[in-house]
Amino acid sequence: MNKNSTIHTIKSAIKDRSLAWMLGGIVIAALICSIWIGVLIHPSDITVYSRYSAFGQAHFYKEHWQYFFLFVAFFWVVAVLHAGIMIKFAALNRKRTSGVVFWYTLAVFAVGLMYVLNVISLGQAA
Repeated sequence: MNKNSTIHTIKSAIKDRSLAWMLGGIVIAALICSIWIGVLIHPSDITVYSRYSAFGQAHFYKEHWQYFFLFVAFFWVVAVLHAGIMIKFAALNRKRTSGVVFWYTLAVFAVGLMYVLNVISLGQAA
């Protein structure tokens, strides 16, 4: 994919009103989630359990409060990747599939937000 075809694809995505509204909805949802989580993050000495698995085994490590900033980045990574997928499907004339990806993105945001709020509440309860 060269520069001209990328620019043409983005221009056609902006011209499609339903796709533009869905992309705007994803950006607004990511912004709301990021602000919500960003307001709840505060420096503390409390460490939070984070789980990493390696080679089929579960390993538990403790991370400091800066770990929560990765959750903010998670919402923006999901927003950018899913927006790209939606634009690609729109370029292939698969508008309904773009809509499915939009609703799936909002579901991922909801599940991610519930997870983050539970992890943050564990850190505040201690």
